[in-house]
Order: sequence, then C-alpha cells, then structure tokens
Amino acid sequence: MQKPFEMDVDPETRWPRARFNFSNGWSASILFRGTDGAATIASLAAWPTMKKGMNHTEFGQHEASPEEVAAFLCEIAARNPA
Repeated sequence: MQKPFEMDVDPETRWPRARFNFSNGWSASILFRGTDGAATIASLAAWPTMKKGMNHTEFGQHEASPEEVAAFLCEIAARNPA
C-alpha cells in the first residue's frame, strides 16, 4: 500500500520534494526550488501511482507559484481513477 504522503530530498538538486498519493490512483510530486535556502518556485509532475517512470509521467509547470501548485494538486486529486 502506498503512503498518502512521502517527503525526501532530490538527490541532484538537494531541494525538498513531496509526493502525494491520492486515493484515485494518481500521484503528484512537487520539487521545491529557490535561492539562499528559501523555496520560491516548484516543479510539478503527476502519474498513475504504480506506473512512475514507465512513460506515464505528465509534467506540469517548471516554475510554479503557490497558487499553481494548489491548483495542480486539486486537478490531480479530482481526476477519474487511474
């Protein structure tokens, strides 16, 4: 069973990232980025939960604002089951 939330640090950028595993079978990832230790933008991606890395990943904004992050998460959470 997937955990509802997962957090780690991206090995390449060393910035924090969060994964949301929704009950509809979709997952979304947010990679926070910025300067001087302050996250100011985020990169977004989504995929059917059990199919990450299998050419099913959909990329969202690369420089998303907080409003865009919230809208992206709402859109993924409201999708039809994967």
